[in-house]
Amino acid sequence: MATKLPSFRSQLVFENRRDEQLSAARNKLVTEHPFNCAAEAFIPGPMSALERIQNQLPDDAKYFKAEVPVANFLRVDFIANHLKKGCLHGVSTGCGVDREDCVALMPNGDLILSLTKDTYLELGLEGKSSTVQPGARHIVEVNLTAAHCHPDKKYYKRVLWCLTDRLQLVFPFVLAYSNPGDVNAERLSQDLGVPCQPCDVKRTQRSWYHLATPRLNQDVLAYAATQTHGQATDSTEVAATAGDPPSSGATPDRAVADQTVDASVTEDDVIHAAVEFHDWLGAMLCGIKLDERACSSAASSMGALANSVHTNECASVRWTGCLSSESVSSTLGALRQLVSDGNLPWASLCVWGFHDSPVSWRRVEHGYRQSADNQYTVLLLPRGQYWVLATSPP
Repeated sequence: MATKLPSFRSQLVFENRRDEQLSAARNKLVTEHPFNCAAEAFIPGPMSALERIQNQLPDDAKYFKAEVPVANFLRVDFIANHLKKGCLHGVSTGCGVDREDCVALMPNGDLILSLTKDTYLELGLEGKSSTVQPGARHIVEVNLTAAHCHPDKKYYKRVLWCLTDRLQLVFPFVLAYSNPGDVNAERLSQDLGVPCQPCDVKRTQRSWYHLATPRLNQDVLAYAATQTHGQATDSTEVAATAGDPPSSGATPDRAVADQTVDASVTEDDVIHAAVEFHDWLGAMLCGIKLDERACSSAASSMGALANSVHTNECASVRWTGCLSSESVSSTLGALRQLVSDGNLPWASLCVWGFHDSPVSWRRVEHGYRQSADNQYTVLLLPRGQYWVLATSPP
């Protein structure tokens, strides 16, 4: 008898925003997605235009690899010097979140253990049943910076005893500081009690020549400039999500106010344009070659290219490793400046999270039964507009 496999549900959330919301929304977007394994900036322009972007990640940008007993995260000097002061965060690697134990150290000092049922029972710490795999997995959270997590407290002694005497859990970790200026490999190795290997963030540059790039419909952009909303969509359903309302004192700039909005354009047109652009950009970053005839055919889903413009050169830079939220936020700000200065018609930044992180957006539990999607794309547009497309757990 054939076994019916569960269907994976992958939801794509679309948000249309304006510059008056950019700083707060950008910081919230980036900080709520702390575990980033890669980011790629893509522009319809020459590689020289990305020099400013590359400077956003300092030459000495590093992260660390280490084999860490989980009990070592409770060391007093480590908590004081690297969590309360240094904002270190990290995630276990090489562990399948759907079938093995995984651990995440949050930027605020919370230690999150996603454990199989057998490990959970053997460890003996109180937790809660998984929402992704109820009964089969359990989630244990330890606030390492809380007042009750102190060597003199019973809670601390209980946690330390469970992680040393009952079950010694050891994982390969990647670790990074929220502020790259806090990097101190020698001090980290000393306080964590294990060798920590510094690793450079890898940079990869790519160029495309004589490429057909999407020309976004000006009527759609004009309509989108008057709206602030969020929308979620996937292959099986469409569901609305609430976007942040515009501030009461916010007013559109003169360029937007003077635009005439086509009454026939609807919110669905904006969402359709954003999703098609997202698909086209994904094809580019995956190395899929598209031609205008194929994209304009009825069989193609890349309809955004049916109205395209010839671009002499497109360029991208990808950073791979364990990227700090501050570096991602700075890169996004530099891209916005390139568009605002009139150097580019648009720019994009794609950010990918670790597939096997125990948590993703807003600390929501992560797992392969929700397709393991864990990334977002920001499309920066003229006149202070920008679109966000992000995978989100149901």
